[in-house]
Amino acid sequence: MLSRECAVELLSRSIRFAHGKLAVLRLVMAVESGASVAPEHWQYCKRVAESSADIQVKQLYQSAALQSVRIQPDQSRCGSDR
Repeated sequence: MLSRECAVELLSRSIRFAHGKLAVLRLVMAVESGASVAPEHWQYCKRVAESSADIQVKQLYQSAALQSVRIQPDQSRCGSDR
């Protein structure tokens, strides 16, 4: 399993280089590692997923959001604002 720090750094790098689909994939990896993902990273990935014609990108984002809610149910950031 990827370390939390590595997962977040890879996500940040994908966003920095505007690799949208890769960022969504790395968002999933970060969530699976239990990393805390910054709201601006969630927003970027949400925009990518919403604008993508690729259904798999949309599904990956939704999967990350749902998994995040299951992992951190007591945080107010989780859920509808993503």
